[in-house]
Amino acid sequence: MKKLLAILITFFFSTMAYSQWGIIGGMNYSTLTGTEMSTGKVYGHIGGTYEFKLSKKWYLQPQLLFTAIGHKLIPDDVLRKGYADIYALEMPINFSFRPQIAKNTHLLIEAGIYGRLGLWGERKYSYYHRETQTDDIFSLVERYEIGLNAGAGVQVKQCFGIASIERGRYMGELLVYKVSLGYKF
Repeated sequence: MKKLLAILITFFFSTMAYSQWGIIGGMNYSTLTGTEMSTGKVYGHIGGTYEFKLSKKWYLQPQLLFTAIGHKLIPDDVLRKGYADIYALEMPINFSFRPQIAKNTHLLIEAGIYGRLGLWGERKYSYYHRETQTDDIFSLVERYEIGLNAGAGVQVKQCFGIASIERGRYMGELLVYKVSLGYKF
């Protein structure tokens, strides 16, 4: 047990020498798949990132983001308009491969998992011939979700940009496309 603890402490402090904090923010486009009654909606995300250098080209990058996702419904003969919004804390944990493509420029290829904790949200449906229905989104979906994500981007010196995709089970099968910009300190 003492040897394992010593190895973990050594690993932690050796990775701290190559670690970097950063900020990240951007735009989300989320859409509900598997139905023709829904269309996408634009949201945003903002947060912090921290990366551990595992080797010359491999990094482990956890993030903590405040994000918004959801979708809107397409009007028909019964429904005038409708939407579902979720505001959440999200924690992606990605493995990142970063080969150098030019001086001070690296390609970013990332994949990993994420966990999302819904903080608040709303579902609102407005009908032509009956009363508008508004309720807490968490009466329909789970507050917590785990899913997969993948992305690609470019890092130039301390600045980086990433385009990514998440696939989860909120409200059926929700796809979230993200475009992010960040800066590392």
